[in-house]
Amino acid sequence: NLMCVAEFHLLPHHDVRRVMALLRDVAFASPYTKTMKPVLVVVANHAWGMTYRLKAYPLEPRDQFRFVSDLTARGSEVLAGEGVQFASIPVAASA
Repeated sequence: NLMCVAEFHLLPHHDVRRVMALLRDVAFASPYTKTMKPVLVVVANHAWGMTYRLKAYPLEPRDQFRFVSDLTARGSEVLAGEGVQFASIPVAASA
């Protein structure tokens, strides 16, 4: 068994329970999800916004990268459709 994780970085001021439910639905809609295993959505608060981690199991371990890509694409599409804004985390440039 191999748990995979897709991350979403969102700006604050959204309905946290709604986002968690949407991401959970995204996992169950993926053709790569092993539906008899648990699907978890974990959220963490940061100064710049919130990080959501969608955790689920793929049908086949060899599909892990396709699975994470599918979760990320589906999740981003659903969240954008709900008007949820994604965060751009600033990265310090090295000299």
